[in-house]
Amino acid sequence: MQLHAQTFGETCTIQEESICVSLRARNSNLCLRNGVLRLPPTEEKDLFFRGTLPDITTANRHDSIVLHCKVGGREPTIHWLKDGVRIQQGESRDYRNDQAQYEDTAAVTGKSFTASKLYLDCVDEASEGVYTCIGETPTERITQSTNLVLKRPNADFLDLPEAAAEFSHRTCLEKRSVGNTAARIFLWTSLRLELMGEAVQLFCRSEGSPSPQVEWFDNNREKILPTSSEFSDYEILENGDLLIKRLQWKHMGQFKCSASNGEGSDTQGIFIYPMNNPQN
Repeated sequence: MQLHAQTFGETCTIQEESICVSLRARNSNLCLRNGVLRLPPTEEKDLFFRGTLPDITTANRHDSIVLHCKVGGREPTIHWLKDGVRIQQGESRDYRNDQAQYEDTAAVTGKSFTASKLYLDCVDEASEGVYTCIGETPTERITQSTNLVLKRPNADFLDLPEAAAEFSHRTCLEKRSVGNTAARIFLWTSLRLELMGEAVQLFCRSEGSPSPQVEWFDNNREKILPTSSEFSDYEILENGDLLIKRLQWKHMGQFKCSASNGEGSDTQGIFIYPMNNPQN
């Protein structure tokens, strides 16, 4: 027997024989056990990394690179350090904003994956150092790190690297002189399993100059209007997150968050799976 869930161009198939489903775009697996979708047994820990950072990350001078980090657990958040000092991403400097403030943390019984990208533009010697991804909940924290090292040109081929480096340097200077950068989403919820009836806060944090505008689209591809009306299922928060006020089965599927400004846009998808409350 097979069960299907249709999302934005993706079909998630649950096969009873293998009892597992692959959400390809989210790079996440779910298992059907006793009629309920759950994370695989190896990912039932309270807090864990999906994938690891390399011990050493190398880059050419003036390259732009992206570090990726993904954490699973009970609504985990992610932030980054460089050599032990927190890196500011986005405009908010209120670190209380890290947590899902609009959820009853005591009532969060489901699991989720949170993903983050750290954008390092036009790296140089000052960019070298240890970059640490921190995944945490109100009660637990895990870390992993990578050491960014610039590649040193080989003296036997000095002319070509110098020419390439000069071109990269000019490109970096041009970008910095303009001052504007394309909208980029640096933190988002990629997968959320939660009990029906609970409030659910989905992360979507962005950066860019000018400041990006954030839009959300529901599982029917319809744009969610920015309203705080008590009659609406949703509220788009000031930091770009989406609050589902009372999770219901009709919310099952893929939502999308889009951030855009005059320089560019970025989009991420979030798969939502409401679960029955075993006490009901």
